[in-house]
Amino acid sequence: MSESQSPRSGSRVRQRQNYDASSALPRSNYSSGVDRASEPSFPPTPPEYVSLPPLSASSLGANDYQNYSHSQALKTQRQDRDARGDLRQMDDQLPPSFYPIPNPYNSPGFSDEKALPGEYEHSGFDRFSMAETPKKRSAVERYLCCCCPKNKKHRMICIGVVLVVLIALGVVIGIYFPRYPEIKVYDAVISTPFSFSVATANDYNTINLRVNLTMDIGTYNPNRYNLDILSINLVALLAVNTSTIYNTLLTTPLTSFSTLVNLIPVPANASLYTASTTPQVGTATYGSIRYPSMASVNYTMVFQFNYSPDQNVGLLKDPGVNEIASACGITSRTGSQRPLVFTYTANTRINKLESIGINPSIGGQISFVCPFTESQISSVVSAVEAGTSIMSAITSVFG
Repeated sequence: MSESQSPRSGSRVRQRQNYDASSALPRSNYSSGVDRASEPSFPPTPPEYVSLPPLSASSLGANDYQNYSHSQALKTQRQDRDARGDLRQMDDQLPPSFYPIPNPYNSPGFSDEKALPGEYEHSGFDRFSMAETPKKRSAVERYLCCCCPKNKKHRMICIGVVLVVLIALGVVIGIYFPRYPEIKVYDAVISTPFSFSVATANDYNTINLRVNLTMDIGTYNPNRYNLDILSINLVALLAVNTSTIYNTLLTTPLTSFSTLVNLIPVPANASLYTASTTPQVGTATYGSIRYPSMASVNYTMVFQFNYSPDQNVGLLKDPGVNEIASACGITSRTGSQRPLVFTYTANTRINKLESIGINPSIGGQISFVCPFTESQISSVVSAVEAGTSIMSAITSVFG
């Protein structure tokens, strides 16, 4: 069947005969004061068969053509914004008195049998472009659309990408996040003679003991990169075994020795104070050193032992002095010696960590036997009992 004989072609011919140019559009679609004879006709025929004449100021009138041009400009702006994803409405920008000419060929419901002009107005579509008017989205919706897509497939892709990024970031942090090196003190040996002194003459509550110890230290760096150490500052505390020195079944208190009490009186208000059971006994420092990655390094530090009893409780009641006397066998009821336990804290300055405000502290403990031999202790006690002053007896034995 040829195109001129098809039912659709015949229907279009009938429509051309039934509608003339003056009745093609309803009057309600035009502003008043327009010459209807000069208005263009809009036969209900698809654009592939009929070419519509362009609208001009002479065909619409000055006012209607100005409004029509304004609507076309707004339509172009809307299309540009739609391409950018900004779907805000523009109805509030249009003149309230203007109702433009509808285009029947853009209507989704157009057909050859129902092509009367003016019948293409329906709710939910923009009256200027005959396209569906997008809903206005709030700022929260636009933000959520960027963070969590509405499409399920897009959400799964977004979640998968985020998980991969988080896992990769966690692996990198787990591998390269700086870990503190492990510092251990293996041994400590006395390297200088003992030094005894008193701050006040004949006041043995102000006695001070000094001696240097050489410590063998080992450090393991668990990081995958070298650590350049700027300095190491070590502080040691004496761990007093209170369960031993305050147990009269295991230890004889120093205050039970009448000779010592006569020579070293206990302060009057000693019972009002509680002395520390972890007194500081010395410090050590070390300069710059490099810790190789995933390896150990050994070095030595000189520890300066420096201790004085708490002046509030005096020499005979000081926990540190009683701990040394018990560990060295002076006051121990068993007569045997036991190790002295020291806890230490090493504050390190690491080049890569100090720049971000991190100065790690590493702690540990070390124990070693009493630095005094039984013969030395016996010599001091015998000299004091014979009437020699304590300082003279100590000096004669320890030099």
